[in-house]
Amino acid sequence: MHKKIKRNFIFVLLSVFGTVCAQPYAPAAGSPGSTAMHKDSSAFVNWATSSRVIRGFQDISNPQLGLASVGDSSMA
Repeated sequence: MHKKIKRNFIFVLLSVFGTVCAQPYAPAAGSPGSTAMHKDSSAFVNWATSSRVIRGFQDISNPQLGLASVGDSSMA
């Protein structure tokens, strides 16, 4: 019986700790106190001006399969 009480105590303790430490998402963009950006914000739209593709192995544990060959920088 003692192990069951100890296990339940740990479960309750972790549940409370997880709830206290959980951070909510920012309010919607434009709402008071929000740190979110609207999808059309110039700060977001102009963030990346170019991209570069660096191909890696298809399967890192099996390099004999070769490098990935799908996609290009227009898909970034």
